[in-house]
Amino acid sequence: MNIGLYTITSPLHNQEAVEAASAGFIKEIENELDCRFDIKGADFGTYGQHDLDVIYVRTGGTEGIFKEVFPSLKGNIVLLTSGKSNSLAAS
Repeated sequence: MNIGLYTITSPLHNQEAVEAASAGFIKEIENELDCRFDIKGADFGTYGQHDLDVIYVRTGGTEGIFKEVFPSLKGNIVLLTSGKSNSLAAS
C-alpha cells in the first residue's frame, strides 16, 4: 500500500527538535504495521494521489494551518497524533 504522510507543525516549535521526536514515532508505526510512509512533509501538492493519505498533526497551534490547507483536500481525511507537543489537542 502506498501511504502518503503529510505533516502540520507550528512555526513556534523548534523544527529540528520536532523532526527528531517525530522520527522515532513514525519508525515505530512503520515497524508495527510493516509498511513505509512516503513522507511529504508540509507539501500537500500530491495529497490524494496515494492509496492512503495521512496528516500527522505534530504540534499544537496548528489549527490555522489546517484551516488553510483544508479546502484543497479531497476525500477522507485521516489524522495522526502522537500525544506530544499538544498534538492530540490540536487535531
